[in-house]
Amino acid sequence: MELVLASASPQRRALLEAAGYRFVVVAADVDELEDGVAPLELAAANARLKAMAIAGAHPERVVVGADTVVALGERSFGKPASEAEANATLASLAGSWHEVHTGICVVADGETRSATATTRVRFRRLSAEEIERHVALGEWRDRAGGYAIQESGGGLVEALEGDHDNVIGLPVGLLAQLLPEDVQPRAGK
Repeated sequence: MELVLASASPQRRALLEAAGYRFVVVAADVDELEDGVAPLELAAANARLKAMAIAGAHPERVVVGADTVVALGERSFGKPASEAEANATLASLAGSWHEVHTGICVVADGETRSATATTRVRFRRLSAEEIERHVALGEWRDRAGGYAIQESGGGLVEALEGDHDNVIGLPVGLLAQLLPEDVQPRAGK
């Protein structure tokens, strides 16, 4: 069966390609939930919204929806809308542990399988000047929590507990457990 990624995220696309999966991208145009839900449930609910939005039009395919939420306790940090919001987000995360939750929803043959992954990340202490320099790089755009661990945002990280791919946006090992047996990566990967 053909795999469909219901996300326009270049990070998710790169992770699936690196893992050797063949897939097409059909980005879901949905109004994501933002408030009133605990961070872990928020990631799971938005992943399901994305997968279900695409699955109806592609019943013969395996559809994967994913959503990543950065959380400090029960406070969720999605994608900052501005430089000021990115500055505030990074200042909140600086010097402390936070969680990165990714929800995955797979729809195949009318059946839905879902799971979430959580990775703990500790940022080192950051000065206001360091935060401003980081935000000026522009990596905060379209990134939950306002950073990209696979880019210069990795320099903000002091420690990590869990799946590095999850922080990028797609825990590939967990996804492999949810996919039907006939959806396998290409040989040699």
